[in-house]
Amino acid sequence: MSFTALISARQLAESSAALTLLFVTQKHLTDLQQPVFLPATRALLLQQLCDVASPLSNSVPAASQFSRVMTELGITLTDSVVLYDDGNMIDAARAWWLFTLFGHRQVRVLDGGSPALSGVLQTNAALARPQPASRTWRCAFHAQRIRGLGDMLDNLHSHEAQVIDARRAARFAGQEEESTPHLRRGHIPGSVNLPYGELLTPDHRFLPLAALRRRFQQLSLIPAQPIITTCGSGMSAAVLALALSVAGYSRWSLYDGAWQEWGSDVRTVDLVATTPSP
Repeated sequence: MSFTALISARQLAESSAALTLLFVTQKHLTDLQQPVFLPATRALLLQQLCDVASPLSNSVPAASQFSRVMTELGITLTDSVVLYDDGNMIDAARAWWLFTLFGHRQVRVLDGGSPALSGVLQTNAALARPQPASRTWRCAFHAQRIRGLGDMLDNLHSHEAQVIDARRAARFAGQEEESTPHLRRGHIPGSVNLPYGELLTPDHRFLPLAALRRRFQQLSLIPAQPIITTCGSGMSAAVLALALSVAGYSRWSLYDGAWQEWGSDVRTVDLVATTPSP
């Protein structure tokens, strides 16, 4: 697998490099059940990296907000960062995408999250207190890694980008009621479905590289054309983005508004596709 996007627990144990370790979670730290952390790990709460002024959940923050959080965590642009979560892989993947979006080059995700550490590295139940960096973290925004509603509407006509939806098959097909009131059922016309869980093993590690590539090839993707990942709220789409990077696809981006935007916006009322039940 790509060393630049994923790192295994064994590789982490064998590494002699200075690493900045971040445990990523959507939960409050007090809600974590039997937490397992590597020594010197700092906590990164994803709520810190959301635009609270947006009506959409999990929306990407302003560059100034991201920079402030990184500075408070004591992270510099030259740090080699390793992100890990409790094994769901969504939280760490979302953080990886945000780091990538804002220009941090040396960032990897621990394959399998904290459960993968068992028997490989010494862990504890305590987090380190961050020491703010002496210099402000400076963003280098990579606009090619994010897409908005306007981009998605344009793509309906240009068909330039291939769109992959990470939601469950029944949600994609419009066969399930959405949990959010007034949210339409279905998917973006022309998109294809690849539930993110199909890219993970039962212990939530990514599939071996050959299997990962084979799964994407089954979608008949054209590697030279752009690929946009989407999902319900911009979270599990990051798992697809991470997997694409690992598999060697370079022209990918993430639709941050995701179905919560497309399925509710007045501009897309008549732009919803469904799949008939068999």
